[in-house]
Amino acid sequence: MHPLEYSWRLSMQILDKYEQELAVAKARLSSARAERRRAEAVADAAERTLEGIPARIENAEARLAQFQADARIADRELEASERAVDRWQLIYDQEKLKADRAEVNSLGTADLELRRAQRRRAVAEMNVRSLDDSIAREQKEIAALEAAEKSTGRELEKARAGVADLDDRLAGLVKDVAALEDDVAQQEAEVKAASEAWEKAK
Repeated sequence: MHPLEYSWRLSMQILDKYEQELAVAKARLSSARAERRRAEAVADAAERTLEGIPARIENAEARLAQFQADARIADRELEASERAVDRWQLIYDQEKLKADRAEVNSLGTADLELRRAQRRRAVAEMNVRSLDDSIAREQKEIAALEAAEKSTGRELEKARAGVADLDDRLAGLVKDVAALEDDVAQQEAEVKAASEAWEKAK
């Protein structure tokens, strides 16, 4: 093989190698950019979630405070209804003794009032239980939101750090692609020069 032909063919092989390396580098760069977009989307989603949590905690705390206030009222109502039941039970028992001795009595009235007091107590007990359940539910919700706030904060930090790492990686890949593009351009010039030299020699 003529030395100039050899030089031309060799320069073509080198160019092919550079072009392959450039294609791989561009694919890596494209993949890294897509990965960064995904990481940025994760970070943005975590940030949006994190921004909404304090308001949700505040709302839950407001509901909790209202339930606790209602529970204090319900507790007082329960205590009052229990006292009323005790009072009307005593009156009922006294009127029953009078009735047993065939004395003038108000047993019917006492029985009616005792039943009313018992119903009032049952309603008060139900209200207390319902409010206790609501308080427990809101406390659980607040604890879950606070845990989510911490977890999402850590997730956001991790996502932002990942984005920063990808930015560094992208910067390196962009430099690699630029360097390879320079190598390809330079090698194309060498191929052209070698081809022209070979053509003249023929």
